[in-house]
Amino acid sequence: MTIPLYFSGTPLSFNDIAVLPSFPLELEWWGKRAPHAIEIRIAADPEKLFFAASANVPASCKDYEPGSFVEGLWNEDVVELFLKDDSSGAYQEINLSPGGAWWTVFFDSYRARNPFFRSAAQAVVQTRKTNSSWYAALSILRKQLGASITFTGKSRGAVSAILGTEHRSYMTLNPLPEFQPDFHL
Repeated sequence: MTIPLYFSGTPLSFNDIAVLPSFPLELEWWGKRAPHAIEIRIAADPEKLFFAASANVPASCKDYEPGSFVEGLWNEDVVELFLKDDSSGAYQEINLSPGGAWWTVFFDSYRARNPFFRSAAQAVVQTRKTNSSWYAALSILRKQLGASITFTGKSRGAVSAILGTEHRSYMTLNPLPEFQPDFHL
């Protein structure tokens, strides 16, 4: 799947990302309209990848120290970015929590974790939460990703979100109503 991405030939900042045009995740996995839309921004510059999301709904997640590396974020509110390696079936998964944590893993193929990938990546995470909305953004050095991604027309990926704790909402850019929610490439 092609995802909307802004590429800049010059360095970007979090301030630049916050004002970029966004695209909405407004459909659930099965194709029906989600109760709340999430606005997504994805951008890359020569050095970094940026991933940001915002929603006008209270966050259902723990608060973390910004930049904490936490596996299992999909058990609470999370936005997920999947980036396919440009030359193979491998892909990178990046999770971002409105609570300030993030997580990433590299897969050699569908759900097959690369046993040698140990993320030493350090992401910078910024978040803002109120009683009725949240914003989360991360930047990571592109060279710290396991996947080789040129961010050109041949680059592919997927974006998803999981919201709620009791009544889960599985949101995606491209619904696949005949299957159970599975956002992996």
